[in-house]
This record gives sequence, C-alpha cells and structure tokens, in this order.
Amino acid sequence: MFIVFEGGDGCGKTSAIEYVKNKINEFYPCTVFTDWYGEEGQKVKQTFVTTNFTDEERLQIVSQCRKNALKEMQKAEQHSIILYDRFILSTYAYQSVLGIGKLPVFTVMNAIKQSLKDYDEPNLHVIIRGVDYDTQQRRIANRSKQDVFDYMPRDKYEKLQKFYQQESKKVLTLHLKNPKLIMNIDNTGSLQGLYQQLDNVVNFVSRSMIYAS
Repeated sequence: MFIVFEGGDGCGKTSAIEYVKNKINEFYPCTVFTDWYGEEGQKVKQTFVTTNFTDEERLQIVSQCRKNALKEMQKAEQHSIILYDRFILSTYAYQSVLGIGKLPVFTVMNAIKQSLKDYDEPNLHVIIRGVDYDTQQRRIANRSKQDVFDYMPRDKYEKLQKFYQQESKKVLTLHLKNPKLIMNIDNTGSLQGLYQQLDNVVNFVSRSMIYAS
C-alpha cells in the first residue's frame, strides 16, 4: 500500500507521518520514503537549493530522484506499507509558476507523468492544511534541525497553501489515471485534534489490509 502526504512548508507533515508510522507499525511494517531517499538523495537535496540550476534542470533533478526512490520503494512495498513525504502535488506546486520555479504547469505535469509511467499510483493522498505564515515561521525557528527548504517569502507560502486547499484535488483528478481516495487533514488546531484526524488514515490502512487478506 502506497500513501502520500502533501502540504506546504511547516504544515506538520513530518509529525503526521511519524504518528501514522508508529500507529501502523503496531500491526504491520511501515516505511517512509521521499524523493530525496537515501544518502545520495540527501546529497542532491543539499545542492538543489544552493546551486544555480535552471528551472528545467531542477525539474529534471527532481524527476530523476523520484525515479530512483520509486525503484527502492517497489522493493520495500512487498513487505511494508509505504508512507511518502511529498509527491506529485509538491512537484506541481514548487516547480511551476506557483512556487520556486517558473515553468508552465503543463511542462511540469508532463515530466511527472513520465516519471510515474512504470509505477502504480498512490492508494491514498493525505493533504495537510497548514497554519498561517507567522505561525509557520515560529515553528520553523523552534525546530532543532533546519531544512534547506524551510524558508520562503510570505506571498509564495500563502499561494502554495491556497493551492493545496483549493486546487490540489482538481489537479489529481485531471492528471492521474485513477485518483483514489483523497483525505484532507486540518492542522490549524490542537495536536490532539490532529491525531484524531490521522487516526482515520490508520483506520484506512487497517481496513484495507483486512480486506486484502
């Protein structure tokens, strides 16, 4: 089973994935993947924002890293539930005119389709609604470990948040062959409220595994 978590910077994906992983591990093995999977992927991630690549080069790098990660994921998927931290929506948002890159969205989606053509699509997309920009910046500042993608201007942050909440479902429906279940999670409230919503993801996995057996 292949579950994707999507959302903007500081929306709480890392905490959400960790919670779901720990819950699922109680009854079935669970592995987390990203486009930057493995030691080589992490090296590429560091150079991705510090090197003056063109938009086309950035998209090519992301696509190749995803192909590499998906190959490794296929090996693990036979024995584990896969939780993937950011997937095609993030590529669409960050590499197109919505975010860091300036490429036309159809160019980005064509590259995404090519990178996915030999792989199964996700069984579930979990889209997390993040907090306002000022709260996000405070959360990032309090992290013990900073990420190379953590900081962006307010206007881009708010544009990306709007995309995830208002347009992401349409993008999935238009561009995936079989856009299966989409689950929206609101992380603007309490931590307990977040966990209660994430339990729906865990229950989805549990029911699916029982059905499959």
